[in-house]
Formats: sequence, C-alpha cells, structure tokens
Amino acid sequence: MAFHSHTASLFTVNEFSSHVPMACNQHLIALPWTQKTIGIWQLHNVDGDLSNAAVKSNYHGKIIYSDFDEPSCLSIGSRNDIVAIGISNDVVIVNLKDHNTVDVLTGHTGRITCTDFSCCSHFMLVSAAEDRTFKIWDAYEQTLLYDSGVLSASPILSVSLNPLKDQIIIGDADGKIRAYNVAPSYRNCHCLQILDLEQSLHKRKELNNTENLNASNIASNVGDPGIGIIALAVVNPLNAETPLNEQHDEITKAEIAYTSVIKDIIKDSETIYAATTGAIVEIDSCTLCINNIFDLAEYSRESKKRIPFDLSLIGSCTFSEISNSDNIRCLLCGLLQNIVHIIQFERSKSFDNQGTMSIISSSPLEKNSPLRAEFALKSKQQNTKKATHTAGRNPKKGLVDQPLTFKSKIKSSGYATSSVGKMFQPRTDMRKKTPAIKSKTEVPGSIARENYPIDCPPTTSLKQKLYLSQPGTAINGIKYSGDGSQIACVAADKSIQILKSNRPDKFNIAFTGHDLSVTSVNWSRTGQFLLSTSMDKTARIWCSDSKEPVLTISNDSHNFKAEASNYENKPFTKDISYAAFYYMDKFIVLASGSSIYLYKYHLDLDKLDDVKSTSSKNLEIFDMNISKCIQVIPEAHTRSMHAIAINKGSTFVAHPSRAYNLVLTSAVTDGIKLWDLRTSKCVRHYDAHVNRSHPVGVCMSPCMRYIATGSEDKTAYLYDVRSNTYSDRLTGHRDVVFDVAFNPRQPQLATASLDGQLRFYTP
Repeated sequence: MAFHSHTASLFTVNEFSSHVPMACNQHLIALPWTQKTIGIWQLHNVDGDLSNAAVKSNYHGKIIYSDFDEPSCLSIGSRNDIVAIGISNDVVIVNLKDHNTVDVLTGHTGRITCTDFSCCSHFMLVSAAEDRTFKIWDAYEQTLLYDSGVLSASPILSVSLNPLKDQIIIGDADGKIRAYNVAPSYRNCHCLQILDLEQSLHKRKELNNTENLNASNIASNVGDPGIGIIALAVVNPLNAETPLNEQHDEITKAEIAYTSVIKDIIKDSETIYAATTGAIVEIDSCTLCINNIFDLAEYSRESKKRIPFDLSLIGSCTFSEISNSDNIRCLLCGLLQNIVHIIQFERSKSFDNQGTMSIISSSPLEKNSPLRAEFALKSKQQNTKKATHTAGRNPKKGLVDQPLTFKSKIKSSGYATSSVGKMFQPRTDMRKKTPAIKSKTEVPGSIARENYPIDCPPTTSLKQKLYLSQPGTAINGIKYSGDGSQIACVAADKSIQILKSNRPDKFNIAFTGHDLSVTSVNWSRTGQFLLSTSMDKTARIWCSDSKEPVLTISNDSHNFKAEASNYENKPFTKDISYAAFYYMDKFIVLASGSSIYLYKYHLDLDKLDDVKSTSSKNLEIFDMNISKCIQVIPEAHTRSMHAIAINKGSTFVAHPSRAYNLVLTSAVTDGIKLWDLRTSKCVRHYDAHVNRSHPVGVCMSPCMRYIATGSEDKTAYLYDVRSNTYSDRLTGHRDVVFDVAFNPRQPQLATASLDGQLRFYTP
C-alpha cells in the first residue's frame, strides 16, 4: 500500500471533540461546519491535484441542515439525493434537493455511532449504535426491515456495505470485524466470518520479526495500531470487469458457464479498508485475511514528504473510491486536532492470475528426476541357479543317487505327437449366432457412459440410505473409484468394505487385516487396486480377487526379505496418515509424521503372499520432478491441517488447466480455505459448518461448483465455491458426519456418519 505524496487540509472544526463525523463518496463530502450545522462539498477538483485542493462554487460548501444537537455520524445516499445524520438515538434523513428533513428513524436505545447506504439496493440503510445492535431500514419508505439484537459486549463503531452484493461489514470497539450476509428478503442476516484484527496484527508482527534478521529494530519502530475499528469501507476490485486471459477457438455453453465460475473465484475480490487509531489495514473481503498494513506513525517519521504530524493518531476517518483511478481517497481527522485532511493512496497491486506455479506439468522431466526411476526385477534364471545349483548334485559331496523315472513322452522331441492328417479343415457349423444382450440387471454396478454435467444443480435429494454393517458401527471415511462404479468405506471395526455405487445394498466385499484403525483409502487409476493406511504403521494394497493384501509396506526403505536385516531399513516409527498412487500408478506416495516417502513397487499377482514390507500449520508444495519443496505458505491455518483436497481430474469431465491449481485445506476450528497455488493466495474461506474436534472430511464436486464437508452438528454442508456461505444443509444423520465424497462419474454425493449410516444424494 503506497500513499500519495500530497495531502490537503480542508478546514478546522474547532467546536467538536476528538471524533468529527464525516462522509464522502466519488462526488460529495459531508462535514459538520459547527456543532449544529452540516455542510456539503463537491469534489470536482480535489482528485486532480491535492496540493491545490479547492471546491467549486463555495469553499465553505452548502449548509443542508442546522439547529439540532451535535451529530455523531453521517452518510450519503448512493444516488446523492439524501443524507443520513445520526443524532442522539435517532437517524435523521435529509433531502439534498430542498434541504428538508424527510423523516426520523427511531428504534435504537443507544447513541447512533455509524450509518451507511447500500449501492446494490439504493433504498437500504444500515445503522448501528452503542446499544450493540445494527438495524436495516428502507430509507425511502421509512420502515424497519431487520433488527440484529445484541451482538457483542462492545459497542459497534463502524459499518460498511459491499458495493457488489448485499453484505454488511461491522467493526466493534474490541477490534473484531464481522461479515454478515443479507437475505434477499432483507428480513434475515447470517454471520459469515469474524476477524479478530488485534490478534491477527499481533501474529503478523511476530511472523515478520522471525523472518527478518533485524527483528528487534523493526519491532521498536512499529507503532501501536490501536484496537477499535473507527472506520470501514468496502471498495470494488480494479479488475472487476477484466475478461479472462485464456482464449479458446471453440467453446461450448458448458465451458462458458464453467469459466464464469472460475472467473468469480480467481478474480480479485472486494477490499475492506479498516482504520484504527494508529493504522489503516487492507483486508480481503472474501477471506478476511490481511493484505497490507499502513502505520501512520511510521510513515510520518520515515517519509521525506511527511503527512501532518497530528495524523499519527486518528480520531475520525472515511474512505471513497476515485473515478478512473487506482487511488483511494481518505479523509482523516487527527485525535488531537480537529483538522480534516485528504490523502490519497494506491491500492495494492493484484496478483498475476497466470502465475508461475501450476499443478499440471508444463515441462519435461529433469534428467535426474526421481520420476524417471524404474523398478528393476531380478532375473528368474539367476534366482533358480542360486536356489537349486544342479539337479542331483550336492556341492559338498558330489553326485548323489536319485530315483530313476520313465516317461512316455519327451517334451523336447516331436515324435510322441501324432502326425497332422489335414492341413486345413473348413468350418461347417457356420450358423449365425445371436449375440447375448446383457441387461443392466445382469451386470451389477453398470452405469451408462455419460459426461459429468458442468452446470448440474446441487445434490440435495436423498436417494438411498443404508447401514454399512451393524447400526452404531462408525464410518470414518469414504472414497469413490476413478470410474465412479465402486465406493470404499472405512469402518471403525478396522475393516474396509467395497460397495457398488448404484447398488450399494446388493454388492459387498470386505478387506480385513489392519491391526488398528484405518486412516485413509485411495483407489488406483484403473480401480483395480485399493491402497489403505492404518494407525498400525503399515500401508497395504488390496485387490478384489483376494481377501489378503497383495503388498504390505511396513519399513521405510524396502520390503525385501533377503535384505530385511539391513539396519537402515527401519519400521515406521509414526502413524502412516495418508498414502496414494502417484504418477499414473507408477509410484506410491506415503506420508508418515512430517516426512513424505516416494516408493517404486511391483505387484506379482501370481504370488499373493510372498511380498512383505511397510502437523503443521504451514502449507508446503513439493515439485516431485526435482524432489524439492518449492513453496511454503506460512500460517495457512490457525491450527494444524487435517485435510488437503485437490482436483485430481476425472475422465468424465474436462476443465481448463488453471482449474487444477485450486486446493482445499481444512483445520479444526478454522474452517475450510480455498487456495490459488499460482498466487499463494487464499481466495475463499468457508466456516459455516461446525468443526471443533473431529477431522471431518471435505471434497470438491467434479464440476467444481460445490464443496461438500462433514460437520459435528449431524449435518453435511454444501457450499457454492463463489460464495462464502453454505447453499444447502443435508440433515438426517444421528451423529457426526465424518466424511463426504462426490461420484466422479455422475452427480451423486455420499455422506458417512459415526452412526454407521451411508446416505446417497442426487440433484
């Protein structure tokens, strides 16, 4: 955030205390001239040159209202036709055309502290007061639409409305910023997120100090940012109407609908500017993450073109956009002197949406890449020679008597076979055979080959419910196969059960063998094999043809019996939390503790029992081509993450390459975050569900329009990726919904609960 080098002082309001109410937009400024007089200024020339700031017609503006008690707050209507003035416990509406009072809105039991008009719904006015409530009014009909009730223990000091959607941002005296979503009827509001600004600034300061060698010097120069949120403003992004950079020669309607969804996610969201007594903070409106901080005291000391010294402590503040400019206008009044100043500052530069990082590989493998490794099997001839030496010969005693056997045939000669009498015999039974038509009922789990619909509605209709085994046996995880025909269920009794997705009550295969609870399951690309991990510190590969695992990984280096005594090949000392097939099933990637292992493997299905083997708050991205961590996002969550979900792709739906750079992370008490890895930016934050103790699952639909998650209130939640609030709640379970999964083949959502029940939902 860079501040403009020029400032302008309008005038001094001598009769006011430390708080001077003021309001501004792109055209007007409203300020108190005296304790009982309100004036309006036009801003035709202020944006051009702050050093020669002047006001057309009259420097003192026009007096629009007088003869009332001292005003506490001001706001200008979106149509520049009315002004709302907070006086004591009432809101006075004044018409700017004839300067007459339109009406007085009564209802608050405390002094009015802030008001603001909506740009989306021009009639909507929001007021807040020291009674710790906010109210929504119809300013033209003079009616009350919504009363919030008491929100917190501290009074509300500031309020601002999102210019692009009906969303209310509220700032309290205790330093908390709350975002509320307004229902279409304006009769209800839902709290989306809460940001503790004081705590976030403290953590950001500590993080910067640890990364800088001169942390102690920096800490001494940074002033106190203050606690109370004295002013708020929500500003449109610079690229609100910027078209997508990626062009296509031919694009279908479904792709157009999809790209519009991606555009809504990756574009710059609205920015919240929050002012405290010592700093101005820039915040992302979708995630409530701090983007930048401007310390007025530090800027006043270090800048060559200093801003007035009395602005080191802010008493009053308001913001507005400047037409056709990258700058933001800010009206400031110092805490010690009642001089109103205008300053301009540049918005933070937006991230490059193209970026340099991509989940989809854009270059060939390196020469020494571990992904070039091949599994070299030992020759069978060498093995037989070592094992048998020579038939009938003892290497120590020489020749040994062997029983004599007689055979009627000699395998290497052709004399024992009968001679071929006919070189060719024509086929005489040429009856036309009618091909057998297999009905859908004959093949369990058969699903018609169709593409996954991009614009499908949410899966909220309950189609089927069943208990996996006995009622009460919890289900800890579910995973669909790549073709969507099978679903693997992890039960609390240490077993894994395989169901057909379209007939889950008719087809069931159970895998048992883990000694402790199973932590994760993942399918191979073809769906032939299933990889499971457990708290018994092993990973196992299962095949439907056998009830025994075809491969067990229990040691950190290899699982060869001949080399089992190697001291470097130690058993895993920590639980294996996750394992998956990787790189077209060529490798197995495994996570144990804070380490990641990459294994080559070979499955000999003819010998099923011969092979035996084996938290942080930061988000780390590894490039397996060079076997190196290439990016770390520090403090991605306030607690350790328990789930990371990426779009692995599906053979039934196609997306642009940039869509695969979106990653979901989840942490207990910190909700779900959606990251754009190209910019390392959190673009959405979802926390309407309840997640206080259990590591509930999360996944994204194949169409990438919806996010499903479990919850501890016995409900599954569906989020629209473009919004911050949930779109649907799926009720019916009697215990915690522990995991969710989308069918990659067709619109179907499966939810699993600790009550042992599976539920399947369709649109």
